[in-house]
Amino acid sequence: MFYNLPLDKSRKELREIILKDKRFISTDSVFNNYQPSSFFKGITVDKGIVTSTPDPIELLLALGNTSVAIQKGGDPEFKDIMLLNCRYFYSNKEDVEIECKRMLNFLKPIIKDCIKGKSESPYLISKTNGTMIINEVLCESFKPYYRVGISSISMIPANGSKSTFVLDIVFSKEDK
Repeated sequence: MFYNLPLDKSRKELREIILKDKRFISTDSVFNNYQPSSFFKGITVDKGIVTSTPDPIELLLALGNTSVAIQKGGDPEFKDIMLLNCRYFYSNKEDVEIECKRMLNFLKPIIKDCIKGKSESPYLISKTNGTMIINEVLCESFKPYYRVGISSISMIPANGSKSTFVLDIVFSKEDK
């Protein structure tokens, strides 16, 4: 699901591995005022385990800070979180829905604690506004602690231009 990258490594170690891996091309050295040495933002043509053909594929490795309970039933505490985000862009919704189901079937035997959510909100990107609809499943494992989020995102422009559909897969764990 995550290109057989060694997810047990720290974010900085994983960044070095990604930079040396010929499957990934760095496209940006600017991200939310972070030092370029602390994140990776790029693209790949490698579909990984996705079977349908996406348009572009984006990869982001970054640091986040959030409140999480890293033990089941434990109290949430603020932690630095490593995020590895893979985004597959499509021109049709059916491919995203099929791939979401495939990814969830892949995860079901591994992670049992999952919650589903749906949201709808307005967006404004590059002077285009519209509606973004997100269907998400968030799964957590506690020994060791990590999360996997799988979302289908529909971006429907208000001006009637072509919609964009995204399969968004995120891995997160405490960054050490």
